[in-house]
Amino acid sequence: MEGVIVSFNNTKGWGFLRIEGDEEVFFIRDDCPAQRAFHGDPGDICQYDFIETRPDGKRRAKGVRNISESEPAVLGAADPTGEIPLGAVTGVVASFNDTKGWGFITLED
Repeated sequence: MEGVIVSFNNTKGWGFLRIEGDEEVFFIRDDCPAQRAFHGDPGDICQYDFIETRPDGKRRAKGVRNISESEPAVLGAADPTGEIPLGAVTGVVASFNDTKGWGFITLED
């Protein structure tokens, strides 16, 4: 399913997609396969997996992928076979800060 970004706040990580029938639905970057690497601008075409309807009636797009630009690859998310893409490197998480959402990776030789 496809939609068009109406607005997206790259700092806060949320925005709105216009889907069929000119309906606008909320989406959040953390629900996207690219997660914090997701970037979007108004007018970008996106694909999404499904629309969730919350108990309060608000609707939210899940699995939003920007197909107007080439997003950074997310290992394991794009390739269901688990194959590591050509040119990718592997490593071990040395440390990760859950609160801030960042960490360090020790690369394998």
